[in-house]
Amino acid sequence: MIDVGNLDYQTGVIPDSLGNLKLLQTLNILNTQINKMTDHFGNLTGLRMLQIVNTPIHEMTDHLGNLTGLTTLIIQNSKIHKMTDHLGNLRGLTSLKLINCSVTSLPNLSKLTGLTYLNTVSNPLTSLVGLYRVTSLELSNCQFSNIPTMAIPTALTSLYMQNNQLSYVDNLNLYKSLISANFAGNRIKELLPTVGQLTSLTTLYLSNNELSALPIDIIRLPKLAILNIANNTFSPSELQSTKNVYKQYHPQSNHIITA
Repeated sequence: MIDVGNLDYQTGVIPDSLGNLKLLQTLNILNTQINKMTDHFGNLTGLRMLQIVNTPIHEMTDHLGNLTGLTTLIIQNSKIHKMTDHLGNLRGLTSLKLINCSVTSLPNLSKLTGLTYLNTVSNPLTSLVGLYRVTSLELSNCQFSNIPTMAIPTALTSLYMQNNQLSYVDNLNLYKSLISANFAGNRIKELLPTVGQLTSLTTLYLSNNELSALPIDIIRLPKLAILNIANNTFSPSELQSTKNVYKQYHPQSNHIITA
C-alpha cells in the first residue's frame, strides 16, 4: 500500500516512477494538489483499491481502464467532472464511490456485472445506464427524476435517493428484495398500491415530499418498522387515519414519524 498524501507536487502530476510499482495493490491519493494522472498510471495493473480524496483532479484518464484487477474505486471531494469511457473495462469492480464531485454523467455500466455497491452522492447526475446486479444504491443529492432501472432488480436491498427531483416512483415494486428506502426531500405526490408488494421493506423515509395520502397496502407491509411521512401535505384527519392504521398493523412498533 502507498499513501500519496499531504504533498504539494509543484507539477500537479503524480511522479512517473510510481508507474513502476506493478505489484502495488492499494493506492491512496489524499489531500494533494495533484490535478492530472500521467500515462504511467495505467501500468499499475496489480492495483485492487484506488482512493482519490481531496485532490483537484478534473478528468479521469482513459488509462484507468488498464487497471482491470481493480475491485474498489473511491473518488471523493474532487473536481472531477468527466469519467473515462473505459470505466467498463474494470470488470472486477465491486464497489464504486463518486462522492461530492462534479460528475454529470457516467458511461454505460452494463459490463460491470460484479458491481454491488454504487455511491454517487452529491453529483449533478440525472441518469444511470446499464446497472446489472447492484445491491446498494446511494444516489442522494443528485438530480434524478426517475429511479434507475436494473437488469436484475431483485438484487437491490437498499436505495437512498433523498434530495433529488423525483415526482413519481412508479417502478419501485420491481425491487422486491428492498429492505431500506429513503426518498425524503423530493416532489413525490403519490405512491402506487403496488409498493405494497415490497414485503421485505423495514424502513421507508418519505418526509418533505408532496404526499396527501398513502395506500393501505404500504402501511400494512408486514416488516415495516420505521415509516417517516413528516412534512407532506396530509390533512390532519388523513394523517391521524394513517397513524391509526399503522398502529393497527404494527402494534409492537411506535416508529411512524409524522412531524
